[in-house]
Amino acid sequence: MHRSVIYPSSILLAACLLGSLPMSAHAEQPSNPAAPAQPDCSSAKHQRLRMLLGQWTVSEDAKVVGHNTLTPVFGDCAVREEWKSASGNDGTSLTFYDSQLDIYRQTWIDNHGIVLELSGGFEGDSLVLEGERPSGRDPKTTVHHRIRWTPNDGGGFQQVWTVSTDGDKTWKTIFDGRYAK
Repeated sequence: MHRSVIYPSSILLAACLLGSLPMSAHAEQPSNPAAPAQPDCSSAKHQRLRMLLGQWTVSEDAKVVGHNTLTPVFGDCAVREEWKSASGNDGTSLTFYDSQLDIYRQTWIDNHGIVLELSGGFEGDSLVLEGERPSGRDPKTTVHHRIRWTPNDGGGFQQVWTVSTDGDKTWKTIFDGRYAK
């Protein structure tokens, strides 16, 4: 048996068309006082992410390892990353300031299906985000990721990605990339 779904907006429109309600009735519905206020994405905390914006050539040890395009989306509420490595690994992320939690967050996914969720904040001029996920080699091992973006004098920035698998006793740098336009 097929069931029709009737949406409240359909009922309201039908009532307006049949003359039971004025056409402006939908605009007169009371607002939800418990609904959170929309964030002002022009705030200083949102704007700190602008240091990431641009089309970048990324080098490690003076060798080009990829290209990254970071653009504002959703009215400056987030930064979208489109990564293309020289070795064929691609990925994308959204980085944003979560005003309700007062933290910066990033969600990354790549063409291998690896997802990394990070959160943190600014330490001086550097954005530092951290997160944990199981190791791809040994799912019983938790890998703690820490990524730091630091502006360079004269433009661009340095991204240093470190990991720990021993409860933060030791850290290994897995990426140290210089972003230049």
